[in-house]
Amino acid sequence: MIQALGLGSDVLAISAMLLAVAGILAFLTLRYVAHRPTGLRRIEAWERLKQLADRAIETAQPIHIALGAGPWEGLPIAEALMGWTILGYIARRVATCAQEALVTTGDGVLWAGAQGIIHEARRHAGLEVSAALPEVRFAGPDPMAYAVGSAEAVRDQPCTAHFLGGHFGPEGLWLAQATAQSGAPRLGGTADAFTSALLYASLDEAVFGEDLFSAGAYLDRPHHLGSLLTQDLLRLVIIILIVGGTILASLGLWG
Repeated sequence: MIQALGLGSDVLAISAMLLAVAGILAFLTLRYVAHRPTGLRRIEAWERLKQLADRAIETAQPIHIALGAGPWEGLPIAEALMGWTILGYIARRVATCAQEALVTTGDGVLWAGAQGIIHEARRHAGLEVSAALPEVRFAGPDPMAYAVGSAEAVRDQPCTAHFLGGHFGPEGLWLAQATAQSGAPRLGGTADAFTSALLYASLDEAVFGEDLFSAGAYLDRPHHLGSLLTQDLLRLVIIILIVGGTILASLGLWG
């Protein structure tokens, strides 16, 4: 039957691996939903963000989410999507009390996505949704122009905190320093090694590398946690295979 379908052994092996990964992901996600384990490593930036979301509701002052500048085709997609994930969490929390999040971006796609996320959060909270959202602001397409425009947009707007939640280059350092004048906490992160060094020195709390992509799991999204646990499990399997293969090859039992 396999030959009749024209499927080679490589295709079947890849399909089996994908099914195994999907099964592990589904199992870990359902297990988390059912038992809510608490064994996650503490990441201060995500804990602080949860506290600041509560404070934003109490003070009626928004959290400024800076999504970075475009163009979209030049952005690391994973970082851009993680910025949307963080925005979604904040938007849902503040919408429960009919409050707003303040968003600045320098790309049309990020701007449209942010509009959609806030629309959905407000609709889910039973609030009236307008076609245009003044709290989502386009600050400029060039990275430095965006940083200047973003800082200007929040200069006269009291904010609970500022979160740099997208892709940033050197302009991230400028924006972080500019928003420091408000006295509000500054959080953020990046997966870029060069920018990490700049932001580490200028933010109150920061996440770098893989920790940035754990936002969804830590901000109460069970299916993200299932993905995170699946990645850790697959890394462990790969390490075991590499070490085992090396030992077998050294003993002349393989290869």
